[in-house]
Amino acid sequence: MLAAVKVAEKLPIPKLDEIIEDVLDKPTPALRKQLKELKEHINKYPKAYPKSAGDSNRGSNEYVTRHQ
Repeated sequence: MLAAVKVAEKLPIPKLDEIIEDVLDKPTPALRKQLKELKEHINKYPKAYPKSAGDSNRGSNEYVTRHQ
């Protein structure tokens, strides 16, 4: 188990949009809302999320445009 965690920790962090897109072909409106809220939260507290803060806006407009 610990070996798997160590391997996973070395992998690149996926973009936030990929969290949903890799699972669902078409995210539900509720999931899109949650993703938007997550990005807003990370933008509000970037020091708490140093690995995700730089990514929280990347692809957002494209994501919203494609999935509305």
